[in-house]
Amino acid sequence: GLNINFMPVYVNCNQWDQDFNSLSNFLSEHTDLNYVLAGDFNVRIAEEQGVNEVIGMEMGSFSVSRNSKDKTLNSRGTKFLDMCSDFGLVVLNGRSKGDADGDYTFISRRGSSVCDLACVSLEVVSHISDFWVLTETFSDHLPITFGVPMGDGGPSVSLLPRLRWDPNR
Repeated sequence: GLNINFMPVYVNCNQWDQDFNSLSNFLSEHTDLNYVLAGDFNVRIAEEQGVNEVIGMEMGSFSVSRNSKDKTLNSRGTKFLDMCSDFGLVVLNGRSKGDADGDYTFISRRGSSVCDLACVSLEVVSHISDFWVLTETFSDHLPITFGVPMGDGGPSVSLLPRLRWDPNR
């Protein structure tokens, strides 16, 4: 089967260049791996990153074009999109049934944006079933989620060691 590396991401807006370069350097040192990167990238990418039709054949249930309620593209977003292009990563936000409009992921009194993103290696896209932005408001960032069907088998190894409990001790 396909090995997928899940990486939670936070690119701090106060040291964005440093954090972003660390992420980019990590990816350049591990180009042989398949990724799901998800988290707060602190970028704005508007509706950018259309995918050409040839690549579109591998997009599964995801659209080749992206929608977004956030129409702003900033310089950090451009750098992020260049990184995605360099490493063959596809942004899931705004491409699926569950997020057809490209919902905001950050909502505050000062404004709203789509700065929390999930991007995946091209080889992984067809293994993701859907993408959603949840409406829970525990913070000003809304949770992003995606489906990864696991098939019937499940893991072949126990995830936790089995503990033998002896109540007589």
